[in-house]
Amino acid sequence: MLEQAKNYLSRVVPWTGQEYVGLHYTILKEGMYKPVWLGKPVANLKEATNQLAWLLKQNYVRDIYVSMASQKEAGTKTSKTGQPFKVAIRSRENAGHLKSLFLDIDVKDGGYASTTEAGRAVGQFVATIGLPKPSVVVGSGSGGLHVYWTLANVLTLQEWQPLADALCRAAQEHGLKFDSQCTVDSVRILRIPGTLNCKLEERRPVTLEIMRDEIPNELVVEALQPYMATRVHLQDVTFADVNDELTAGMETPSATPRDIHAVASVCPWIKETLETNGVNNANPLWFLSLRIATFCKDTEVVGHTLSSGHHGYLHEETQIELERLERDKQTKSVGFPSCKKICESGAPQCANCPNVSLNSSPLSLAPLSSPSTALVPSFNNQFLPEGYRMDAIGHIWSDNVDADGVIHPERVIPFVISDPWTTRVDGRWHLQFTSTLADGLPNFVSVRVAELTTKDSIARCLGEHNITILVTPKVQNFMVAFLQKLQAARDGVVQLDSYGWNWDDAGKYAGFTYAGKCYSTRGVSPAPHPHETLLKLYSPKGASAHWLEAAKLITKQKRPALDALFACAFAGPLIRLIGGDVDGVAVGGISRESGIGKSTTLKIAQAVWGNPNKAMAGTKDTENSVFNKAGKIRHLPIFWDEIKTAEETRSFVSMIFQLTGGKEKSRSSRDGSLRDQKSFNTILAYASNESLYDAVLRQTTGTTAGHMRMFEFVVPQMEAAQKTSALNKLVGDLYENYGHAGAIYSEYIGKNYQNIHDLVEKTRASWEKLVSADTDERMWVVACTTMIAGAHIANLCGLTEFDEKGLRKFLHTEFMRMRETKKTAPNDLSKSLNVMAILGEYLSERKIEHSITTNKINLSSGRPKAGEITVEGEGTSRMNKLRSLEIQFGRENGILRISDAALGTWLKLKGYGKQAFLSSIKDSFGAVPTYGRLGSGTDYADPVTRMVWQISIPGTELEEFMEIFTKEIKDDPDTGDAK
Repeated sequence: MLEQAKNYLSRVVPWTGQEYVGLHYTILKEGMYKPVWLGKPVANLKEATNQLAWLLKQNYVRDIYVSMASQKEAGTKTSKTGQPFKVAIRSRENAGHLKSLFLDIDVKDGGYASTTEAGRAVGQFVATIGLPKPSVVVGSGSGGLHVYWTLANVLTLQEWQPLADALCRAAQEHGLKFDSQCTVDSVRILRIPGTLNCKLEERRPVTLEIMRDEIPNELVVEALQPYMATRVHLQDVTFADVNDELTAGMETPSATPRDIHAVASVCPWIKETLETNGVNNANPLWFLSLRIATFCKDTEVVGHTLSSGHHGYLHEETQIELERLERDKQTKSVGFPSCKKICESGAPQCANCPNVSLNSSPLSLAPLSSPSTALVPSFNNQFLPEGYRMDAIGHIWSDNVDADGVIHPERVIPFVISDPWTTRVDGRWHLQFTSTLADGLPNFVSVRVAELTTKDSIARCLGEHNITILVTPKVQNFMVAFLQKLQAARDGVVQLDSYGWNWDDAGKYAGFTYAGKCYSTRGVSPAPHPHETLLKLYSPKGASAHWLEAAKLITKQKRPALDALFACAFAGPLIRLIGGDVDGVAVGGISRESGIGKSTTLKIAQAVWGNPNKAMAGTKDTENSVFNKAGKIRHLPIFWDEIKTAEETRSFVSMIFQLTGGKEKSRSSRDGSLRDQKSFNTILAYASNESLYDAVLRQTTGTTAGHMRMFEFVVPQMEAAQKTSALNKLVGDLYENYGHAGAIYSEYIGKNYQNIHDLVEKTRASWEKLVSADTDERMWVVACTTMIAGAHIANLCGLTEFDEKGLRKFLHTEFMRMRETKKTAPNDLSKSLNVMAILGEYLSERKIEHSITTNKINLSSGRPKAGEITVEGEGTSRMNKLRSLEIQFGRENGILRISDAALGTWLKLKGYGKQAFLSSIKDSFGAVPTYGRLGSGTDYADPVTRMVWQISIPGTELEEFMEIFTKEIKDDPDTGDAK
């Protein structure tokens, strides 16, 4: 870890010998309310390395950063024992030199979906503008990347700033998703590789991903020259408080004084404080209101105005505090108080304010000029009615023009609206959009259009989704105009399902939908949100880095059985592209031992699309709930874990036919009308301790329809050296970090539909040729085809590192093994041996109490002559056991007759399909149905003529069996002298 840090620091910051480099870090000791920021100046690389070595050993030290610019001077403080010590200063005025240009690339909502996607975007940007490849790349620990161009010669601040501005402008013009304020901030602090990112629940390592040689200055200048015309100004940045973790790492220039009324226009707490003179503010909020006043015009007037209504207000005390805060702002680089800190200090107005989630400040969000003349910028307003615009955080504004022609912007909708959509749900039109909760989590809103027309219904419907709003006539007018615009556009919009592939009524491809987005050849567009509960289970949450790390731990083991289970995550959506009569297939991994990795693999596979815990199916789920969910997620895979007991096995097997049949059960609504029966096409992947293939054979006797739907293999026990506890830890992380891989995969297959379709077809044709597949093996072909193609596509997306050659070889071996198993499956009634086994089972069970052997069977229509038909063993104790006659065998003419009714009853009792079996004995042994009296011409004759099955035994495979069968009767001790 220390070596990574040393290599990094040797390249990215300047070591002039005359200036200091600041190491900045937070500490959190027992009893401390929050982390405290500290800074240590170091003069050379050795000092920096020694300081880092000490910091890394202290368990109370959390996040560690380095300032990009060296500082001309260090500050001095005095310890409690009276000893002076140096502290790092970080300001533009004190900045000396810089060594790097840098970009902060985020992997999060609004940024890139994965580290891999971010890396590809940077690579494409560099190639497009002709920049040299980055010389240093650092993984920030949260999935993001810090990208550096370290220069051969150090730069002064005046030399550096134009290049940084140019890099920022170039990245903006080419659509790179990055923190633009970071790039142009000369005193930005960035994380040091070899340290830990402690901002998340669990500490994550900051890693050095790439280290290359330094770059000649002239190469960078030449590449950025076309972008150096326009200066990028720093404005609306939050200012760093060295004791405030919530604003760490941000520059502290001279702030443009704000108008307090502009601040009140974006902050409900300041608005109320201004109106009530702070009557309800406790001491922490009073202090924060004064901090805000120090960044406003007429600081003293504003400070006293925000305080004077409180019962404890004293003019002198307020004046002293304002002067102290003003000094701190100048000497300690104290910055804007954040929305989050205001919320934590007890401001009740923050509870439903989306600004809290933005990691910003009311001062940053406020217009730089008075609301009387300010124009609110417009963003993403293609769905807004005329006369409305959206600000940078997603609130809706309108303009009021007074008699003098002055524009007065007014905020109409004080909550975020993004990705709006109208869709039909159960025959009724709904408005759906995404907002933001106070904790920063997405808030998916779905309300009936018919209920958004009155003041009370608007307030009630939005309130049900944790959105509190005072519904004024302006709000009502906006909602009406908003809905009219959306509804006017809906006629030209394809009605999409919430998940999976979509085609319009004319059969034209319309895209692949996942988690509220439709990915198609036309790009990305909104899609209908499913029910909120399902959307929470199947949509991206957290960060993608956790899943990517877990995926590597599966594929790097080179265990193709686990790879096959894992590949089902990507195979599920491809089933629909196969066509034909295959709607689904079950793929299973079995092993008696625990700790094999089956369950872990399934959870990581489930996390591609959704919550690896709650979205996983299990035997406690009811059949209706499983089929209902399958009908909604449609083409996403279903994972089923922990099948252990015999009862669980029976429950699961009973669902296989329905789940692989492609449609949910037909059900009625409360009014008796038939509900819409939803269809689906997917893979069902399962893990079990026992073979479910064998269980299906037992439960579906007499037919191959069950086990031909299953492709099952054994998961070998891993070698001791391969066992790792890291997987368990990573799976725990996935409970809060999932769905990002599914979004990336959805976008890739949705945008490249034709290529994906062709790939699947080509893979299937190649596989069928390789294995010379029979028609009844088509489901196995589909399983192997989609697993192979899915693994290949996941590799192309940069999500996985499947060993495709090893996976293909493993599946081929298992396909051949399954084929050999099928040959001996007793359910396959196309094979005469299996038919004979079932028939022999019946004859053996019924021979003592329900059969007789006679010298011959009367085939004429009339009654045989007296004494013409004789019974073997007649007069012995055995004949006393005869209860009813079902079977008669005539030895001389070799005719076997069996009662149709009795045989049918026995087949049903045993679980064999009657029609399938009767068809098989006709094909295998030439059995024919006829009418006759069993035992005709004997004292045991059936009194009624019945339908019987008649088989001519000579020349068939039954000939030897009947010889043994009748010999056993003759040799029965109970027959006595009849022998």
